[in-house]
Amino acid sequence: MPQQSNTMGISTLKAGLGNSNQGFQRNYLWEVKLPTMIGTTNVGDTSSIEKLINHVQFGNYAFAVNKLVVGPYSSGQIGLLAVPMFFMKFLVPSPNILEDYLSVWKNLMVSKDGLFSVKSQYQASIYCHFISTNGQLTGQYKMTGCFPTQFPYYVSSYSNGKVTEVQVTFNCDKVEYTDLS
Repeated sequence: MPQQSNTMGISTLKAGLGNSNQGFQRNYLWEVKLPTMIGTTNVGDTSSIEKLINHVQFGNYAFAVNKLVVGPYSSGQIGLLAVPMFFMKFLVPSPNILEDYLSVWKNLMVSKDGLFSVKSQYQASIYCHFISTNGQLTGQYKMTGCFPTQFPYYVSSYSNGKVTEVQVTFNCDKVEYTDLS
């Protein structure tokens, strides 16, 4: 007996939405809310830094796959559940307020003597809001346990007149989605 598929095509989704694209999330209707409190440190208003975010990419949970090998055969088994990636790209302003913000975070992670701080001193939550075409918040991702793991490196060149953009990679312990529609 043939197995039936449970997959739903785009045409089926559009029919359920009355053939309107209004029900689909646009990749340009989002905003990120950076933490104003990192650990117990108030870093102030982050709205001017949030405006510099040009790109955000994060994944929800993914299982690591452990291979069980018996003789010539292998079998994949689920392993740890982790958030696979989380990074943001920022446009670099002049003066560089982004570097100032990230320096506060870095100084909370490692002391001037080179000693690591307790994670509760430097972790924070970061939110990504999705917005409908009429301006309403439709969903929110909350990333908890966040802190930068790779700070910006700069590539300067006279070959083009582009605005400088840097990438910052973050740790993320947990992702939670809330439907706000």
